[in-house]
Amino acid sequence: MEYLIIEIALIVFTILVHKSSKVKIFNSHKQFVSFWFFIFLFGVTLAYYAIVRGHRIYTDKFLIELSFLGIPLEDYFFMVVVPYIILVAYQISFRRFKKK
Repeated sequence: MEYLIIEIALIVFTILVHKSSKVKIFNSHKQFVSFWFFIFLFGVTLAYYAIVRGHRIYTDKFLIELSFLGIPLEDYFFMVVVPYIILVAYQISFRRFKKK
């Protein structure tokens, strides 16, 4: 549960920064859908592989008990939060440091 709370705090902060900076992340709906599709596909594949191979083990101490394919809800949320933070940070830094 602690990880989910941290991830929610991070996404709320990133949304506030994104809205206040008024940067545009995607140029089209097609770009939006394809980006998130591939991010999610890659993330689920990597997480599932790590679980099957025994590289990643989840304990119930810090997680809620909702999972799909053995991957907890927090990990799915992480797959959305981190790329979103990176996109917002990249667009803000690109706008701020681009050559004039």
